[in-house]
Amino acid sequence: MGDLIARLKEWFERQRRRWPLLDHVVRMVQYVGAVKGTLLAGAITYFGFLSVFPLLALAFGLIGKVSQWFPDLDDALATAVSEVFPGIITTEDPPPTGQISIEQIAGSSDAVIGIGSVLLLYTGLGWISRMRAVLATMFDVPEQREFGFVPGKLRDLAVLILTGVVLILSVSISGAVTQYVGDLLDLVGVRSGVAELGIGVLSVLLGVASGALLFFTMYKLLSGTDVPNRSLWQGALLAAVGFEILKQLASFVLGNVAGGALATFTVAVTMLVWIYYFSQLIVYGAGWAVTSRAARHRAVVPRVETVPSPGTAAITPVGRAPERQDAGAVGRAAFVGAGIVAAAWAWVRWDKKRGA
Repeated sequence: MGDLIARLKEWFERQRRRWPLLDHVVRMVQYVGAVKGTLLAGAITYFGFLSVFPLLALAFGLIGKVSQWFPDLDDALATAVSEVFPGIITTEDPPPTGQISIEQIAGSSDAVIGIGSVLLLYTGLGWISRMRAVLATMFDVPEQREFGFVPGKLRDLAVLILTGVVLILSVSISGAVTQYVGDLLDLVGVRSGVAELGIGVLSVLLGVASGALLFFTMYKLLSGTDVPNRSLWQGALLAAVGFEILKQLASFVLGNVAGGALATFTVAVTMLVWIYYFSQLIVYGAGWAVTSRAARHRAVVPRVETVPSPGTAAITPVGRAPERQDAGAVGRAAFVGAGIVAAAWAWVRWDKKRGA
């Protein structure tokens, strides 16, 4: 048995030397495990779950205002919000159990904005502060000069607002474009299976692009790392593809429980799980960036010392595999992943319409 394990290890090491992408994946997993990335994701989840409901309240209040001013945008607004929080908002009146309609939001937008803003200042700033600490750990950034209480909170507030603006703009644009492309196809009467697939691909690509922008913004603003921007974009792209898959899975789960007796409970539990996996994507995207070829060449990769368990090699961030360009490989892998999600999304929509 010992000889078999040794041969398997040798074979796996040869595959790592042969395939730089595989070597990069192994480096990322080892590094995330060494810095206890799962625990870091749990810390983000705790503060994120506290923040999500005030954030939803504020977002819904703003959506209610926009819906009052531009009633024709209800479908586009619902699509945009569903991109980030799938299965929560609907245009149906009355809404299914566990969901909220645009009309309900528009009727109480003033109160919702006021309450949401106050609560978000408390929970959102805590989330940003925790996110900053987690990313500093992931990128091994030395402890920086401490700000005073008020200047520190103002800094976190500025980052929170900027991150929110990036999120709202990117998701709203992708949701609106997808919605209007579908309306345009209906107008000219060219709806078909191919057109549905095209809309699915467009929706996924826009979702991945907006997600990559969001993750890159967080990595750049919150970490203070010296990792090259190219590596940060690679990590952001990897996280964005996972984020798009996560959104589609959440939409599928919440779509199947809408109107059920446990719909409200299911939405809350799904939201908690969704935030946890979103936090895992943040951690693994950062791990991919910090173990990239460019980061290793610039010697910004932290040297993590661990006690190896039986059968596990200690992490040595430098060396191990021949340095070959892996940016194209991760790009191809991300493109294939996005294509699979797009095809699955289009097939589900077509199957639902056929069943209707």
